[in-house]
Amino acid sequence: MGDDESRRIILATVGREHTNSEVLEFEKISTTSGYRKINVLIRDGFLIKSKSKLIETRRSVEQYITFCDKVLFEMKKNHLILIIVINKKLMQSSSLFHLLYDSKKSNYL
Repeated sequence: MGDDESRRIILATVGREHTNSEVLEFEKISTTSGYRKINVLIRDGFLIKSKSKLIETRRSVEQYITFCDKVLFEMKKNHLILIIVINKKLMQSSSLFHLLYDSKKSNYL
């Protein structure tokens, strides 16, 4: 979420499934850098493949969603506070889940 375009991609997929091209078109992000950022977000576990969709050419494309149910930004005395409400079911599908979840204690770190 370090740059504006990645943040917009994540926010576009909060609670909604979209194909890569739908997100880029809706957010008016260039395809070259947009696909690169989407692939990084998928690799890092922020975007999760939810299902496939047939498009006009009868080709199947993947739809993605993020594990966030809500993202809140708050400014307090020169500090940016980021609050992320997660969807536990979707989070378990993310590669981030294994980094944040302590299976020995059965809770999040």
